[in-house]
Amino acid sequence: MIKKFGYYDPSIDYVDRNASYLLLVDSHFRVPIVQSKDGFFLVGGGIEENENVYDCLRREIMEEIGGTVGELSLICETQTYFYSIEFGDMRKAHNYFLYTDDLTISTSNHEDIGLYWLSFSDAITRLTLEHQKWALQYFRSVIKSLTTSKEIIDSINFIDGLMRLDVELVKRVPKSDLHNHAVFGGSQEDFELLTGVKVERLKSQLTAFDEFSNWCDKQVSNHFRNRTGFLQRIESALITAKNDNIIKLCFNIGVCSMKFFSSSVDLINSIELLRKKHFSGREFLPELCLDRQKATDNQYQRWFYDLLESEYFKTLDLTGDEFAPLEPVIPMYRDAEAHGLLLKAHVAEYSDYLFAMETAKLLHLTQIQHGNTLVENIETLKWLCDSGIQLNMCPTSNYYLARVDSVAHHPIKKLFRNGVKVTVNSDDALIFGKTVTDEYFELYKNHVLNAEDLNQIRIRGLK
Repeated sequence: MIKKFGYYDPSIDYVDRNASYLLLVDSHFRVPIVQSKDGFFLVGGGIEENENVYDCLRREIMEEIGGTVGELSLICETQTYFYSIEFGDMRKAHNYFLYTDDLTISTSNHEDIGLYWLSFSDAITRLTLEHQKWALQYFRSVIKSLTTSKEIIDSINFIDGLMRLDVELVKRVPKSDLHNHAVFGGSQEDFELLTGVKVERLKSQLTAFDEFSNWCDKQVSNHFRNRTGFLQRIESALITAKNDNIIKLCFNIGVCSMKFFSSSVDLINSIELLRKKHFSGREFLPELCLDRQKATDNQYQRWFYDLLESEYFKTLDLTGDEFAPLEPVIPMYRDAEAHGLLLKAHVAEYSDYLFAMETAKLLHLTQIQHGNTLVENIETLKWLCDSGIQLNMCPTSNYYLARVDSVAHHPIKKLFRNGVKVTVNSDDALIFGKTVTDEYFELYKNHVLNAEDLNQIRIRGLK
């Protein structure tokens, strides 16, 4: 494939200046481009005397980004005619665009050149030269035929599935759910198939948390307040996660679940039987969940430590009134930290960014469940980036609980654009009616983020 740019005038004596450029996509579905004083360009440059197109690119890769590559193959070519401002003459360039899936960067790049890994759309937007934009677009159209990488093919299917509004294709792509309350984690359809109980769909926002709690009790909890009901709700959540091709699942189990079981061993064995039945071979991260308002109760504390000492749980979460005193749970968080648990908490869903930052520092959080209000302050955005704290966000939940006025105005866009680590999750599919796949479509159809941005978020959850 050769594409021509500019116009050839046979009366002009052109100076030949041919060049070779790199086409590559990494496992995060990003491409490398470089920035110099003249703009943004693909890695590569002019072919020198007695140099072939392949040796030229190898040299340029080493000079520009300190890298080496394996096998190179020609993907497309361009013929360009242009006036060189630098040399003051008319130039004719035959440009060769070469693909590899084997790049190693072992030294720092040239001091005058900055290396960036960007999505296809961002790279194409930034590139200075039209023929390089075209080459990258062409590469994107044929990449699926060039690679055997499952990660890259998954990215292509996810992006194309969103753009085509193909729900089944997106559903088949591996995803994570890092904010899933197990007892409300099953989709309404899967829950009804398993239990025969139909949960009424929410039709409007719930403007008070008590209203939300009462709705949950009326629709679900009051009908399933026993061991059998608890396990049915757990099973429904695992079925939904499998059906939605969730391959990394943080499964949130409240300490108070112990009231249905004779011991922590009994609870864990019961969950494991269901996990092996429905979720075997996938990354399963049991998450122990504290309730702020119950943390001072002696029986509750005994349950917590029985579950913690089991070494079954991988993460710790905190729910309940965000403004409740933290003092009772701080020792419990320190003990969980000593056991190697990843520390999370529900915060900045209702509280402001200052309160959330203080909570994160006191509890040593590495992830925050929700975190909507952290978008309110530019210094907070910088703090999130510097600390590496990840926000596990749930757009539909935020809408129905009136934390945002619409999904279209969800803060995940600003957070992502400012470099904050974010993931997309279900929260309570049984209540809010959306699986993780549905959440991605909500964000895409409401023009919050484009398909490539959402794919970067999907990969973040898996990595």
